[in-house]
Amino acid sequence: MSRKIYQNEKGQWISETENDEERLGPGMGIRLPLKIDAYVRSLPNRSEWIRKVITEAALAEIASKSDTP
Repeated sequence: MSRKIYQNEKGQWISETENDEERLGPGMGIRLPLKIDAYVRSLPNRSEWIRKVITEAALAEIASKSDTP
């Protein structure tokens, strides 16, 4: 995810997502079995990986539900 971080005239730090990226909702906290938790935490890009895996699973489920009459 690409973010633009800068200080405004008042010295406040501002963080914005770039215009070409999809906006993200609020963060979610989840608990995983210890073995899976250890694996996910070992990934160098775990936030991106988790986002990708959940998005793929949700889109597949949405597609399967819309295909059934």
